[in-house]
Formats: sequence, structure tokens, C-alpha cells
Amino acid sequence: MHKSRTAAAVAATTIAGLGLTAFASAPASAADAPTITLSKSTGLAAGGEEITVTGKGYKPGKGVYVAQTVAKPAGGVPTQYGNAGYVPQVGPDGTFTVKLKPTQSFESKDKAKVDCATTACFVATFNDHTDLANRDQDVWLPVSFAGAAGAPAAKAPTGTPPQTGTTNEAGQPQLPKTGASSTQLGYVGAGMLVVGVGAVFASRRRRDSVSG
Repeated sequence: MHKSRTAAAVAATTIAGLGLTAFASAPASAADAPTITLSKSTGLAAGGEEITVTGKGYKPGKGVYVAQTVAKPAGGVPTQYGNAGYVPQVGPDGTFTVKLKPTQSFESKDKAKVDCATTACFVATFNDHTDLANRDQDVWLPVSFAGAAGAPAAKAPTGTPPQTGTTNEAGQPQLPKTGASSTQLGYVGAGMLVVGVGAVFASRRRRDSVSG
């Protein structure tokens, strides 16, 4: 009887030890917060300069819009943006690389003229039209242009992790790369972004009409 109790105790201790070992060695499941790095973010050419936007910590397989924009709105979908690109599918490791060509002045989706010499401008990412109302992939990073000394200091929104960038020789605008997949940059991304934002606003108007 004593031997049986001893064997049972040893077995229980061994199982518990294995369980603790397995738990301790399990990889962390929490996803990294999304961040972007720009190949160049200051002293950009006023007429447009191609830069590389690199993202990490994004949702694998999901779509992301990348655009030049103004300060992040207090809530909801950004409406003032231009020079937009589209990443249709983030890589399985949560990363993407895309080319963007910010300009000192641009016309936003609502037809407003934005001059980054007097308005703080950013390169930003947010969810594509399939999940546009979700703000969990919003990342804003300030950019500035050569000779735009009068522009207010652009600051990343509170809570955005600090980003760094290094100068990189840019080529001609080609395709945004997302691991194994790619799509044409420019009108495709901007067009889909307009459609997505329009759908969100239309949905809000319908809800307001019903509630009224």
C-alpha cells in the first residue's frame, strides 16, 4: 500500500512538472501592435518623392490602406487623404512593404486642398473596405517637406509607438509588395478607399434615418 501511494505521488509530481514545463515554454499568443517605418520622413521633395513604407505587426491576410493624410480624427473614418496605396493582403508574418509618393500639396477625398506647408501631414495606415470601421490598425507617422518651415510640428497620435526611418534611394513607383502577393499602386487603392469610406457613411445615414 505504501509503495502504491509513493508511486502515485511520484506520478502526480511528474505530470504536474510536465504541465508547468509545457506552460512555461508555450510561445506568447498576443499579437504585436502594428507599426510602420518610412524610408524617409523629413525634407521630402515638395513635388513628390517616392518612399518605402514598411509595416509589421498587422493582421495576416487582411487588407490595409496606406495614404498621405492630416492629423488623425478624434473618431471614425479619415476623410482627408490623398496619394493612397492599397495592400490587399498582409503577409503571413504580419508584414508588408509598399511604395508611396507623398506631395507637399494634395487634394483630399472631400475635395479640400491640403498644403503640408501650413498643415501637419502624415503617412497613415488603416483597415481596408472589408473592416473600415475598425480602428485597430490605425497608425499615423508624421512627414515634412523641404522648405515647409511654416508647417506646425507634426506629432504622432498619443499611444502610437515611436517610429524610426532611414534614408533610402527611391526608384519609380511600381507595385506594393505584400510578401507573396502584389497589386498596382495608385488609382486602384484610392478608388477602393473612396468606395469603402462612402459605404460607411451611407450606412450611418440609413441608421440615422431609421432612428429619426
